[in-house]
Amino acid sequence: MKHQMIKTAKVCLAVGVVGLTGILYLAQARPPANPGVIPPQANSHGASYGEWAGQWWQWAWAIPAAVNPMNDPTGQYAATGQSGAVWFLAGTANGDAERTVTVPTGKALFFPIVNTVWVNLPDLGDNPWSPEQEVFAREYIGAIIDTAYDLSCAIDGRSVENLAAYRCQTPPGGAYMVQIPEGDIWGLVGLPTVDGGIFQPGIYGPVVDDGIYLMLPPLPVGNHTIHFTGGLEAFGGFHLDVTYHLTVRPQSK
Repeated sequence: MKHQMIKTAKVCLAVGVVGLTGILYLAQARPPANPGVIPPQANSHGASYGEWAGQWWQWAWAIPAAVNPMNDPTGQYAATGQSGAVWFLAGTANGDAERTVTVPTGKALFFPIVNTVWVNLPDLGDNPWSPEQEVFAREYIGAIIDTAYDLSCAIDGRSVENLAAYRCQTPPGGAYMVQIPEGDIWGLVGLPTVDGGIFQPGIYGPVVDDGIYLMLPPLPVGNHTIHFTGGLEAFGGFHLDVTYHLTVRPQSK
């Protein structure tokens, strides 16, 4: 359990306000209608919100701490690991950041307002993966997101309403694996394992996640600002306040 608490405390990035039942009720009773934000039930660029969340985590886990966009106060590492039609933006592991980033034209943006993840690691004391362990993991991280507060997001000064309706979880049957590199962002590599060894870089999991995310269609060429905040009562002083100053550059001729 000690290893579980260390691990889970380190992998909670960002932050929700009402329980899942309330979120589902709000989503059904008052579907979000935010111009410039792709609806949470949409299948965008070939994947659902929940599937994109898994890809976001695979991206975030694979990047060493020294160049990880979550640790980046200025935005200089924002392009690390980016590919395809969707660019990922990061929150922080805790605290504030103001980043200036140039984004290629035509790229959709996907980012968490608040999120958390369970990477199943028997080497660090987790139970082996099973249907029961998956239920436990999903409930554990869901309870963390239930404690989120101070959720806000503004895109070019326009607030996104009803953020709770954008909550998503790993789809049923969609557990995935992540790469944990040398110098990983959560400091897991080098920890003592339960069998007396040392935790090594590699591919680990299965993984499930929970959080509130937004998918934006490609922004017009020019300058844009995205600002979001959130806190997490389950981890005491955790709070983030992130501003992105984005420049969408035109295609080269």
